[in-house]
Amino acid sequence: MAQLLITREELTVEQISAILNQLSWANLPPCGNEHIGLMRQLTVNTPALDEIAYVTDGLATCSSWGEGLYEFGEEAVIGRTSDGQTSFMLSYMSPSSGGGRALALSQGPYRALISLKYFVDVIAEPKMQMGLATHDGRPVITIGSSPDGALEKALLTKGAVQIPGYQQAVVNSPQWISMAMYPGGGFFQYLRTEHDGLLIAGGLVFLLTLGIWMRRSSPRDELRAAIRSEELSVHYQPIINQRSGECVGAEALLRWRQSDNTWIQPDLFIPMAEANRLMAPLTDLLLRTVANEMGPLLKANPELHISLNLYAEDVSTGRVLGVLENTLIVAGVRPRQIWLEVTERSFMDIESARTMLQQAHDRGYIIAIDDFGSGYSSLQYLQSLPVDVLKVDKSFIAPIGTGAVSSHVIYHIIEMGKSLNLVLVAEGVETQTQANYLADQGVSLVQGWLYAKAMPIRELHEFLGQRPSAGRLAAAASRAEAV
Repeated sequence: MAQLLITREELTVEQISAILNQLSWANLPPCGNEHIGLMRQLTVNTPALDEIAYVTDGLATCSSWGEGLYEFGEEAVIGRTSDGQTSFMLSYMSPSSGGGRALALSQGPYRALISLKYFVDVIAEPKMQMGLATHDGRPVITIGSSPDGALEKALLTKGAVQIPGYQQAVVNSPQWISMAMYPGGGFFQYLRTEHDGLLIAGGLVFLLTLGIWMRRSSPRDELRAAIRSEELSVHYQPIINQRSGECVGAEALLRWRQSDNTWIQPDLFIPMAEANRLMAPLTDLLLRTVANEMGPLLKANPELHISLNLYAEDVSTGRVLGVLENTLIVAGVRPRQIWLEVTERSFMDIESARTMLQQAHDRGYIIAIDDFGSGYSSLQYLQSLPVDVLKVDKSFIAPIGTGAVSSHVIYHIIEMGKSLNLVLVAEGVETQTQANYLADQGVSLVQGWLYAKAMPIRELHEFLGQRPSAGRLAAAASRAEAV
């Protein structure tokens, strides 16, 4: 449990550091509409992030809340990220964010604020106490602190002094001291006296977990090791043609299931990979896996396609085209069966993106904008890039049928797509009302939980065989699985 607090902090700091890198790369005029819009979009899309501020001379001149001056109120730096580019300190959130203590990450003029409450979202046994402190013993976060102040006393001594009546564990990181404490004879005594039947199972789980944590180092090293050992897998979310009921394609999505069966969300490990130059091996792993799992099925059915997400590094370097040739194309997949999705949620240099995507388009690949409307450069992408497909972000699909004012925006997006002769795919379709509206507006391609969640390749084979008009696909799936 002590290690869990450290790991949560490290993953969060890595993610926010990557976001600050995006802001620096964007190089937008400070506090203009586009600049504030980007800060706001990054804040909304990041659960851990409460606010981003642009600070000059100790004053926030604007933030993801908009324009307006307020004193930042930062304190002394207490640590830095592994690359040295981002420092962090204890601070306070702005009045617009509700005030309160926060962890502030600083990179150049930017400050990213994370409420300390975010770190205490950890499930613990009621009698357990946990805390996170700076290396000089200042408590930062406490969970389940008791009136006797035992946890605070232990943190002040950095765990060097045993508190009578408590069993305690201390974990150190370059920036933090984390501690977990349990009263009396410890957690095993609690199990023995109150939950005797769980003692053996609990002991085995404890030893297994201890072994896992002892082998772990930093989140970055864990991700690098997971890529090397191909610990990450690919799930596929079907794309459905509403008119025929047939599955016409699937989006390939990376999933990271660790050896202890816990899942790390993509919104944590993708920014970490981008910040630590791990996107190239991550993309290579994705393409190899898709070629092995989907290659025979795509080769057997030329009308089926696979959608692949590209990130800023994939696009800027252009190396992904060579990897595609050596994986999917070698496996017999036709270029027009491969949709390359460029997400609006990560900043890209338009010039390098245009060069790479035009080369891909000329070779026959289909170019799609993913999460359309959720980013800050939608129209710029449409004007500058060779786009074939718009995948409309689920935030515009969700209000359909609710009567919300924003529910009318989807109509204009659809009309714009039609006027540009683009294929439209609606993401995040979860209700029949949404599906009916989209069908009435002529949007036939849909993707979402109403039809299917993302699934492993074997379940995808079964799904294809169950579609109403997927006889050809079912036969292809059967042949591919046999191979």
